[in-house]
Amino acid sequence: MTLNRLEITDRTALKVCGPESEAFLQSILSNDMTALTPGQSVYSLLLTPQGKVLFDLIIWRLEDGFMIEVEKTRSTELEKKFKLYKLRADVNISLESLTVTCLWGNIPEALAQDFPFELPFDPRLKSLGLRIPSLDIFASLNFENVSEAATKEMYKSHRIALKVPEGSDEIPQGQAFPLEYGLHELAGIDFQKGCYVGQEVTSRTYRKGKIRKSLYRCSAHAAFSCQDKIMSGDRQVGEICIWQSEEGLALLRDDSLEENLTVNDIALQLQETQD
Repeated sequence: MTLNRLEITDRTALKVCGPESEAFLQSILSNDMTALTPGQSVYSLLLTPQGKVLFDLIIWRLEDGFMIEVEKTRSTELEKKFKLYKLRADVNISLESLTVTCLWGNIPEALAQDFPFELPFDPRLKSLGLRIPSLDIFASLNFENVSEAATKEMYKSHRIALKVPEGSDEIPQGQAFPLEYGLHELAGIDFQKGCYVGQEVTSRTYRKGKIRKSLYRCSAHAAFSCQDKIMSGDRQVGEICIWQSEEGLALLRDDSLEENLTVNDIALQLQETQD
């Protein structure tokens, strides 16, 4: 199996440091910041008070704080939101440049024997592969000579196969409930931690199991766009979240799976998710 390599340039970062940086992030984000050691990462969410996703984030622990990976087009928006929540916390928040290298396929773990930490697998799902940010802590990792350059389209298809949405195009800002999009299955929520923004709604929904929509892998002989409506007769039962070539992910009512589904009058088929 080939080792695929893609450098992602549409991401950037916020650096959060200072004596109270851990406590600050712990109080607003959906995952546990306290167990991370330098070099480790975690997937986490910033939610609205109503429990809807504002940002999906990958957070790296550094020696002096945290590096928070976010969509480049929304980094200033995240900075403003953090500063709104900061109040009097002893925390420094700054925008930082960042590139991210993703590698998936046949990963030769032996190449990292001298690396001082565990290989940085994507914290959402190990089968996504390695996710290596341009931080000094990862400078000794070099897979360029044993990998082949891949395209954005290849990586998107890889995510679709594993049912992993990301970013505000695929997880609509301020509209998406994280459990409907399966973000808890991507280790994005710690249900054992204390309070954070949106925690009450999210925890109650999880405990009561009241989820009526879920993310499903699907296909069709057509090209669709994000948020195209999925119909069962005259009734809308979902929408397209991601589409690439003739496959994608759709948010669907769980009670519609046995019905004849269409998008723009074109038949939609459900597919199994890869492990």
